[in-house]
Amino acid sequence: GEASGDTLGAELLEALRADQPDLETFGAGGPKMKAAGVDLAIDLTKHAVGVYASTAGAEPWAPGDDDALQAVLDERPRPELVAEGDGRFLIEGHAVTYQGGEPSAAILVGRLAGGERCAATSRDSVVMERLIQENCVAVHGTVTHSEGVNTFAF
Repeated sequence: GEASGDTLGAELLEALRADQPDLETFGAGGPKMKAAGVDLAIDLTKHAVGVYASTAGAEPWAPGDDDALQAVLDERPRPELVAEGDGRFLIEGHAVTYQGGEPSAAILVGRLAGGERCAATSRDSVVMERLIQENCVAVHGTVTHSEGVNTFAF
């Protein structure tokens, strides 16, 4: 549903299908989960919920081994995190902070053209309004580094 969850969920399914090509999935999601082959029982575009299983369990759900799962995640390659970004920027996540009830700054995390990840900010009212009104995950913009700050613009 929610765009970052929809994107990450679709990527997760792609990775799972690499090991289990016949994996069948159903649940709740958005357009990327649907495109990834999830049989959407619920089309969520403003909420995120996910339960993933290849077959229904014989026992009720119980918490898993988080340490083992974290170990698998820790083994996956991670993009390089860089402090200084310049150029094309693909938004992976964003938030807008408020002061006195008004938007005061946008904070974004995304990927540069070379695949590196960096953070950026913007105090531009047009940028903040778009981020408030739209879910801009997977949208491109640009980032410019100057005086120790990465500044984002559409």
